[in-house]
Amino acid sequence: MNYFISGMLYYRLSGIEIVEVKRLKLFKQHQVACKIATLKYNNYMHVNLPVYDLQDADVVNLYDYFQQAEKVTEPAKVITDLNVDKSFTQEQPDEITFIFKQADVQRLEIKVFAAEEFGHTFVKNQVRSINYFDRFEHKIRCETFDTRGFLSLSQTFGQNGGINQEIFYTPSGERAIICDYAQNDEQQVAMSSVRVNYQNHWYVFSDLIELRSFFLDCLNQEAQLQAKFFSDKSNIGDAAMLGMKTKAVKIVVRHSTHTYDPTAPLTSRLNDVILNQFNNRQSLSAAIVSTAQQTKDMQIRFNHELPFYTIPVAYVDNALLQKAPVLLKQRKRHTILAVARINEEKRIEQMIDALSEVRKTVADATLEIYGYVPNSTYLKTLQEKAAALQLTNAVLFQQFQPDLTDVYNEMPILILTSAFESFNMSLLEGIAHGVVPIAYDINYGPATIIDNEKNGYLIKNGDSHALAEKIVNLLTDDALLQQMSTQAYRKAAEFAADHVWQLWQEKIINNSELKAK
Repeated sequence: MNYFISGMLYYRLSGIEIVEVKRLKLFKQHQVACKIATLKYNNYMHVNLPVYDLQDADVVNLYDYFQQAEKVTEPAKVITDLNVDKSFTQEQPDEITFIFKQADVQRLEIKVFAAEEFGHTFVKNQVRSINYFDRFEHKIRCETFDTRGFLSLSQTFGQNGGINQEIFYTPSGERAIICDYAQNDEQQVAMSSVRVNYQNHWYVFSDLIELRSFFLDCLNQEAQLQAKFFSDKSNIGDAAMLGMKTKAVKIVVRHSTHTYDPTAPLTSRLNDVILNQFNNRQSLSAAIVSTAQQTKDMQIRFNHELPFYTIPVAYVDNALLQKAPVLLKQRKRHTILAVARINEEKRIEQMIDALSEVRKTVADATLEIYGYVPNSTYLKTLQEKAAALQLTNAVLFQQFQPDLTDVYNEMPILILTSAFESFNMSLLEGIAHGVVPIAYDINYGPATIIDNEKNGYLIKNGDSHALAEKIVNLLTDDALLQQMSTQAYRKAAEFAADHVWQLWQEKIINNSELKAK
């Protein structure tokens, strides 16, 4: 069994989780057993899965596992099932909130799921959470319900609002995980103990890291100690994997650069995640990196003491490669696409600078940006910059979309201004749909996907003026743009699913040199 370790599968997935989903589908196509192993708690997880064509059986979540909630058949609870004290008066300030008072003192706040969330239709007035208040209107308890209908988590609070205890329940109401909290030496509330009921025996741990390691050990034991673990989300997966008591093949997957200065991969200080991997390299079986250049650089930094394998994190479905190309005349004119989360390292302000320059020649050029917004302050800065350059109507921040197929098929050009990458999946998705990429030549990824002046352009890092020039070249020369689009489709074939699968077989699945650690 192969486990791809992550934090959680939210509705808006990051690139790392999207990579895991695609990898899972590739493994399943070839009948290789695999699951995504998620380590965090979220009561919405199971309604998020269908958004990415996943089933419950594709994911094993730590909390589901110990709560015996991998399959749930209990009916959903609605407000009328709660038997609220009939002496309470009820108020409903909005469609999903119900307030219950006793002598004008709020004692309950019940939240229900909206009629439809994330494409999922809920039972009318299905309970999402219940907050309990004492007679001084201090919140003393919160109960959280899983989207599948059962009471999943209760939290109790002290008078200062700090959390005292969390209890996670099985669908039948039995206690499964108990987390206790106390003040640490810095007078901050911190987890002091974790207890879990596993196979009718209570185990005690100091923190969540130990619990997560125990979870992975349980999975490994179920696989007769033959499981392979892939830590994709290193900030949560590495510690859990390295803390395991049982031996297993333990692989870290790199999804970013490895140094604080991405322009100096051989001399700059290793970032904290990579430094931890370096310090624990004898406890790891291997590392996977997306590009040959980063593989070479990291082998040097690790003194060749850990096997590194080059496997692209993404691939192009064989069916997509067989589809008829979308011609330039079928695409939007003078429209530039960017696919990036709204964060500073993506340097979206440089895209806006380039667009301002482009519009001096191509007056109706527009920029459409697709990506979720983890940094609203940065988004506001970008919007203000666009307004200052009189580009408010030309820079369009679009809503997050799980599937960008239709967007790619109508766009002629894709730009990338990131300070660093490890591969960049949007570039590959773009060329697979015939979109011509223009990207800064950064570490790492763009040079692997773009053959300069054939299927796109590589620009000197940070040169927004050169970026604008290349955009103008393409937007004012339909023949050149069509030629490069054709070459983009051809380049995508190098990343065909069949080819990437061969790499997985050769370097990981059939590799007898991988050692359990």
